[in-house]
Amino acid sequence: VRQMDAFIITGAPLEKLPFSDITYLDELQGLMDTLEKQNISQLYVCWGGMIALNYFYGIHKEMLDAKLFGIYPQKITNQSNLLKGLTSGFLAPHARYAEMSKADILSSKDLIINAYSSTGHLFLVSAKNKPQHFLFSHLEYGPNAFIKEYHRELNARGG
Repeated sequence: VRQMDAFIITGAPLEKLPFSDITYLDELQGLMDTLEKQNISQLYVCWGGMIALNYFYGIHKEMLDAKLFGIYPQKITNQSNLLKGLTSGFLAPHARYAEMSKADILSSKDLIINAYSSTGHLFLVSAKNKPQHFLFSHLEYGPNAFIKEYHRELNARGG
């Protein structure tokens, strides 16, 4: 790990579960501790961002009334190197059942919201004094990802 320039911890479809129910939680927290101690740049994506914000900063997860699912314009509120070249209004896909508490984030002296969607949901949060970024959009989605996820959801419900 020491030789890495950066580390990405991606998501998993686990946001409906309490963090304490994750069977590999101890190992994941150990890895996150190592990344922090080594001062390695960290990008936590979707559920990865949820678990990391909770672990490092005590930010609470809140279940949404319905799954956030769509492509929405984003508003940049605080610039970040990760947003370089983007302007407010850029489109980004979101797909999740939970959101981290914006009230907790806004009251934290250690965190800043860099951008959020037109629906008011988080896009990017960053630590003010550590190389940690928490991305809640799925920029990795290709052109067919949403339809595949839609069908996966239908199949999971038996539909």
